[in-house]
Amino acid sequence: MPQFNTSHFFQVFGNWFSAHWPRLLAIFATIAGCLLAIWLMRRILISLCNRWGKQKPLLARLCKNAIRPLTWIGLICGLRLTLTAFPIPHAGTQLWIERLFVCGITLILAVGLNVLLNTFCRWLIQHETKSQKSQQVLLTDLIRRCLIALLWFLILFFLLQNVCDLNVSALLAGAGVIGLALAFAAQNTVANLFGAVALIGDAPFKIGDWVKIGDQEGLVEGIGLRSIRLRAFTGELLIIPNRLAADAIISNNSNRKHIRQTINIGVTYSTPPEKMRQAMDILKEILDGRPLCNHLRPPIIVFSEMKDWALNIMVVIWFDTSDVLQKNTELSEIHLLILERFNKAGIDFAFPSTTTYLVNQQ
Repeated sequence: MPQFNTSHFFQVFGNWFSAHWPRLLAIFATIAGCLLAIWLMRRILISLCNRWGKQKPLLARLCKNAIRPLTWIGLICGLRLTLTAFPIPHAGTQLWIERLFVCGITLILAVGLNVLLNTFCRWLIQHETKSQKSQQVLLTDLIRRCLIALLWFLILFFLLQNVCDLNVSALLAGAGVIGLALAFAAQNTVANLFGAVALIGDAPFKIGDWVKIGDQEGLVEGIGLRSIRLRAFTGELLIIPNRLAADAIISNNSNRKHIRQTINIGVTYSTPPEKMRQAMDILKEILDGRPLCNHLRPPIIVFSEMKDWALNIMVVIWFDTSDVLQKNTELSEIHLLILERFNKAGIDFAFPSTTTYLVNQQ
C-alpha cells in the first residue's frame, strides 16, 4: 500500500492556503460579523421586550415575535455574503442563487408580517373583548383575514414574476376571467360574505344576544364569513346563512330595557262587584311590593272583558330586566301569590265551561 506522505500534504495545503488566505479571511470575517450582528439584534430586542413588558405590552409582543424572522433574515444575508467570496463561473448558477435568495427573503418577510399582523389583531381583539365590543371584535377578525389573504396574494404574484419569470399581467387577466366564472358559480357564497360585512357594519346584535331572525330564535354564539350560529332554547344549534339574515327582520330581545307581560285572570260570573273590586285591590297590593316591577311605569289593572265563561281582569306589567329566566321566575312568584290571596278571599277562578238548562214543558 502507498504510504501517506505527511510533508507533501502540508506542502500542498500550505501552497493552497497561501494562495487563498485573503478569501478565507473574508469568509470568516463575514460569518463572524453576521453572527455578531444577529446576536446584538437579539439582545436589543430582548432588552426592549423586558423594558416594555408591562408598560407597553403590544410593543413587547411585536418585538418578541419579530426576533425569529429577523434572525432568519440575518442568517440568509450572511450566507449570501459568504457565497460572494466563491467565484461562480456559470451565469445560470449565479442567477438561480440570486433567485433563491430573493425567494427566501420574501417568504421570511411574509411570514414575519403575518405573525406581526396576527399579534396586533389578537391584542386588539382582547382589548375589545374586555371592553365588551363584540361587533368590533368581529370586524377586526374579518379585516385580519382579508389582509392576510391580500398579503399572500401579493407575495405569490411577486415570486411568480421575479423568480419564475411569468407574465403577471396575463395571469391577472386570466384570474379575472376565472374569478368571474367562479363568482357566477358561487354567488351564494359571495352573497354570504357581503352579508357578513353588512351585519358586522350595521351591528344589529352581538354575541350572547337573544335574537329572533325570521322564524328562528335563540342566543347568538358566533358570526362567521358564511353564517350565523344561533343556540336555540331547545338546545340545538341553528346555522343561518348571512345573506338570509341580512334580508330578514331581526328582533333583538336583549337590547330592550323592559319586558312587557300581560296576565289575563278569569273569575266566575257568580262573583259580585265587591269581590271584583277586592280582586283588583289584591292584585295591586301584590304588584306594588315586587322589586322587578318598573316603578316609573306602574302596572295596569282593569276589568277588561265579560267573556262567555268568565269575567276577565287584565294585568299589564313591565319588568325591569332583559333576562327571560329572571322574568319568568318573578312571574311564577306573582302567580303563586295571586293563587294564595284569591283562595283566601274566596274568589273563584273560572275555566271554560258550558251550562245546559233543561226545561220541562209538561
